[in-house]
Amino acid sequence: MTQDTGADRFRPHRLRPVIEFMERNAGASLSPRALARAGHMSVRTLHTIFHRELGTSAMAYLRAIRLDRARGELLHSGPHRHVTDVAMRWGFSHPSRFAQQYRDRFGELPSQTLRRPTTTEGTNRDG
Repeated sequence: MTQDTGADRFRPHRLRPVIEFMERNAGASLSPRALARAGHMSVRTLHTIFHRELGTSAMAYLRAIRLDRARGELLHSGPHRHVTDVAMRWGFSHPSRFAQQYRDRFGELPSQTLRRPTTTEGTNRDG
């Protein structure tokens, strides 16, 4: 059994193996076919269950995981890190598209996150 992060109760039973696969392989090139295979279902079933249970597509869910991972890396990187390198590591091959999706999700550009000073209390807000 995997570690309970508190989010498990919100994961529909049939999607749990797919979501765990996404989380373990977030930086890899994943297709809907690979995700369906991880859940022992057809691509059509994968799409249907994601939309019905989570109100989003499997690929949008994967993108959210990747954006969260990229944000974590940007928050904990030094000034020597480049946004493009982080974006590429998490499967975003178009820097401008990555920046827009990042801004839509977090309300700031990835370069702003990268420049933000880190704190030891888990928040990264300037006072």
